[in-house]
Amino acid sequence: NGAGKSTLLKAAAGLLPLMHGTIELDGTDVTGLPTHRITAAGLAYVPQVSNVFPRLSVVENLEMGFYTRRGDPRPRIEAVLSVFPDLRSAASRRAGALSGGQRNMLAIARALMLDPKVLLLDEPTAGMSANETHETISLLERIAAQRGLTLLFTEHDMEVVFRIAHKIAVLYQGRKLAEGAPEEVRANAD
Repeated sequence: NGAGKSTLLKAAAGLLPLMHGTIELDGTDVTGLPTHRITAAGLAYVPQVSNVFPRLSVVENLEMGFYTRRGDPRPRIEAVLSVFPDLRSAASRRAGALSGGQRNMLAIARALMLDPKVLLLDEPTAGMSANETHETISLLERIAAQRGLTLLFTEHDMEVVFRIAHKIAVLYQGRKLAEGAPEEVRANAD
C-alpha cells in the first residue's frame, strides 16, 4: 500500500495529471489527452473499487461500457457475455446484488465493451476467494491471448503476478525498485 500503483494506472488513463514522463499507446503519445480521447485510442481502465454501477443491471452496466461507441450495443454485449457465463445467467440482476468476484468480472466485461488494445486493471483479484482468483486469472490469460490484448495490472498476490505476467515492475514508495521478467524479479534480493 502506498507504492503508487493505483496512481500510476489513473495517470495512464488520464484521470490524474503526470508529474513527468509520457504515456504512449500503440506508438502514439497520449500524454495530457482527456480520458475520453485516451479511451477512444484503445485504453480501458478498471478501478479496484466502485467499479460497477450497483443500481443498474448487468446488461445496463455493459451498455454503459459501450456509451462512447456508435451503433447497436447488443452484438458486443452478446460477444462479451459469451466470455462470462456467470454474468449471462445474472444479466437482469442489479450489479449491487452480485458477489465481489462477479462485480469484478462485470467491471472487466464493461471495459471489454470498448474492445481495447490495452486493459488497465487495478487489483483485479482483490477480495476474491482462491477459486474466484484462479478463474479470473485464467479468464484474463484467455482473453489476452485470444484478442491480442495487453494487460497492465497492479496486484499484491505475487503468485498471481508470477503466473500471468511477462514483465514485472516492483514499485516502492512511488519509485520503481525492480523490473524484468518474472525469473529476474523473483531472483532479485531487493
